[in-house]
Amino acid sequence: MKRFLRLLCFLCLLLAGGGLSQALTIPASEDTTVVGRRIQLSASNATSLTVDPSHMPLVYFNLDDIPKDTVVRFARLRLYLPSVKDRGAGIGVHRVTGQWNEAAEGSQPSYLATPLARFEGTKLGSRRFVTVDVTSLVQSWIKLQVMNEGFALTSLATGNRNIAPTSATIAAKEGAGLGLPAQLEIELSGSGTGGEMGPIGPQGPKGDVGATGVQGPRGLQGIQGTKGDTGLQGPQGVQGIQGPIGLTGPQGVKGERGEAGQVVSIGTGSITVDKLSVDVTESIVAATLKALNSGIISGTSVSLSKESLPQELIGLLTPVFDVQTAVEGGDTFSVAASGVGKLKYQWYRDDVFVNGGTNSTLVTNGTGGIYKVEVANGFAAAVSSPVEIAKVDLDMVLVERDEMKNVPLDFLISRYEVTLGEWTRVLNWANQNGYDIVSGTGTADYHPVRNLNWTDAVKWCNAKSEMEGFDPVYELRDSGSVIFRNGPGFSPYGRHVGSNLEAKGYRLPSWQEWQWAAQGGVKSKGYIFSGGDTLDDVAWFKDNSAGARNGYTFPVGKKKANELGVYDMNGNVKEWCSDVVAAGYMRWLAPLVGGSKYESVMSYSNCDIASPDSFAGLRTVRSGVR
Repeated sequence: MKRFLRLLCFLCLLLAGGGLSQALTIPASEDTTVVGRRIQLSASNATSLTVDPSHMPLVYFNLDDIPKDTVVRFARLRLYLPSVKDRGAGIGVHRVTGQWNEAAEGSQPSYLATPLARFEGTKLGSRRFVTVDVTSLVQSWIKLQVMNEGFALTSLATGNRNIAPTSATIAAKEGAGLGLPAQLEIELSGSGTGGEMGPIGPQGPKGDVGATGVQGPRGLQGIQGTKGDTGLQGPQGVQGIQGPIGLTGPQGVKGERGEAGQVVSIGTGSITVDKLSVDVTESIVAATLKALNSGIISGTSVSLSKESLPQELIGLLTPVFDVQTAVEGGDTFSVAASGVGKLKYQWYRDDVFVNGGTNSTLVTNGTGGIYKVEVANGFAAAVSSPVEIAKVDLDMVLVERDEMKNVPLDFLISRYEVTLGEWTRVLNWANQNGYDIVSGTGTADYHPVRNLNWTDAVKWCNAKSEMEGFDPVYELRDSGSVIFRNGPGFSPYGRHVGSNLEAKGYRLPSWQEWQWAAQGGVKSKGYIFSGGDTLDDVAWFKDNSAGARNGYTFPVGKKKANELGVYDMNGNVKEWCSDVVAAGYMRWLAPLVGGSKYESVMSYSNCDIASPDSFAGLRTVRSGVR
């Protein structure tokens, strides 16, 4: 009721003001002090808060009643300082990125290390009000719905060891006797239209003649005059010196063809001139040696004539690449080629020789890059068209727990969304071991799997667990720990799938776990999106996916990772979470997180609710890691 009345008053102010701007003064609703990175419970009832190198006040303002489409013209943070011991460089104003409340003694809220504004030390003084502009942050809280956890106030040093850092006190919300508590002064633009333009006023009287101006700059140079008449011809010069000797004349007519040379037989042993007929020229000797060295002519007895000299490589086929998989174990390339003599192979990755890559097949050992092969026989060569392979790292990333985020245990999360290649590898095993997984498609092996329902997602997690020797998480409810391998997950009679929380196998993340990992966990830098403040840097979404055909996704890991090294937490495909709740008779709902390439706005706090029969992608987590 109290919240409703505040909202009603706010709306009345806007309606009464019409097109005029409205000013709001919002007092702090929570404040406390952090000492040694932990909240002090005693500070929640103090009349003043200390800010110095070992004390950091936190101040929170409740803006929930302001509609998100409201335009903020400006916002100021206003503090009253009962006392200032040392001015220092001033007081830094930081954005708090972790949830907190003044009663949570011992918690460790996180904040951005770089101040977004500061109260200058020269303006600080005892029993004085100070203000600072925080418009951009307040706009992001209201319009972009970025998580509002208030401000952190820190003591700033000057860098001069002879000048002490800032040390002062700030009036708390309980300190009315010392002055006003912290306030947020916001001016909002109204929504009314402007009035019509008034008529044009009469012309004023003519003014006095002004004084003569200063002399202008020098003018440009005049154009060039016309050309004069041609002068008389001069006397004849002396004779020049003799020129160089002319070029050699053309070659004479070719003589008549001589008699055919004798066919030469070369026996075992080295080739020397005395074993050849005098009619065999030196060029034949050179060609013979080259042929023997290249392997095109071999054996202990060779019959040689001009007609049997080495030919160019013939019948060379374009190499055929057989890409088996893009995940774990490497990719196998093979090439088919034919030609005269012995063929030699050289494989390249990113235009660099592959060590040992001199056979007709190559195993990449999972190394990504652009591959091609050159085939030659010593007289000609051909190079295949390139094939790009993206390496997918199946390592998982450790996410440390945070009980204030409803994440009570450490867990591992997959670095990438599950790819079609990984999905298919496990699916083939599952279909041979009693599973009935039917959904799931994808664009290519190293793109994310998609069109997957919730039930098949948890079955696949169980199959991956069994395949790799872990205890599966998902079981049939009331069945005595029977692993969930087939059948429906839900029916008109209820939910059939349960979870063994003691198992250490693969599973879907809870919504709280996914959101905590998307924010960067304990390494969070407070970005708007998962990994940065610019969506184009970290996600495939509507604005940068316009050219992609319907249903096409993008390879995983091509955008910037977040602070934990996890990719694609925003965009590309939506991902299932484990939480499933009843929504009335015969209806169940599960969270879809992360957004997809079809959406234009998203953040790590976005969460859609959908039927488990809907389609999405997934990434996996594991518990009990330490």
